[in-house]
Amino acid sequence: MKKYTKIIVTLLVLMVISFLVYVYKDKIIPVTDIKGCYVAHLANDVYSLKISTQDDNEVEGTLVFYNAEKDSSFGAFKGTYVKGILYGNYSFRSEGMDSVMDVIFKKVTNGFQRGYGNTEGGIRLIDLAEVTYDPKYTFEPTSECMTSLPSNL
Repeated sequence: MKKYTKIIVTLLVLMVISFLVYVYKDKIIPVTDIKGCYVAHLANDVYSLKISTQDDNEVEGTLVFYNAEKDSSFGAFKGTYVKGILYGNYSFRSEGMDSVMDVIFKKVTNGFQRGYGNTEGGIRLIDLAEVTYDPKYTFEPTSECMTSLPSNL
């Protein structure tokens, strides 16, 4: 009987420890510092993500989508970085109009990949579990970061 009591106590202790690690894993595992500049190139288009501040999971910065053949945009990014997913609001100006939309990125070895999914009114991502990430839009770390559109536009 004593042998079974030790086994049961040991199992209970392991279950409690597992539960605590699961609940507090974001506090136990430090958040990775992702501040810096990331740039993606697709043909003649240049996309720039600058993460200028990070406070635990909260991040802020700028996004620039410079498209050579169509409308470009630039503006502020504010969101969260949790479990390798950078998600937030992009408040931007394009063609003289102010707009807001959700943007999402997944951390990969060489930077961040932009995600795409169904939106509500072209603004809010409906289901984050349905987002697909496009390796063509990989934002790689760089020391040169655009924070606005070129002045000749």
